[in-house]
Amino acid sequence: MRLYRVALWSAHLGGYDPALENAGSEECLHRVRTVSRDFWNLYTAEEPVHSDVHLLPYPLIVSETGDVSPMEAPWDCFPDTIAPVIGQKSGMLPAKLTT
Repeated sequence: MRLYRVALWSAHLGGYDPALENAGSEECLHRVRTVSRDFWNLYTAEEPVHSDVHLLPYPLIVSETGDVSPMEAPWDCFPDTIAPVIGQKSGMLPAKLTT
């Protein structure tokens, strides 16, 4: 399973990096966050730029108190859409959910 994860992350993060070997490490977390944040900047730029990276961070910030907000202005909607990042309740779920 580890080899599959490393291969998948390598494909989405633009290539292999030894930091991906230990999924629970701070080094791995830092690598994934850095590469995905850099790709976000390319993806949302005025002019398109080629990249071998295909992983974006989910554009939310969760505060220490659990408050959720869009990652940064003006990204209250996903790029090129009117779909809100935060979303909303659909009204189709029952008042009580059971398992």
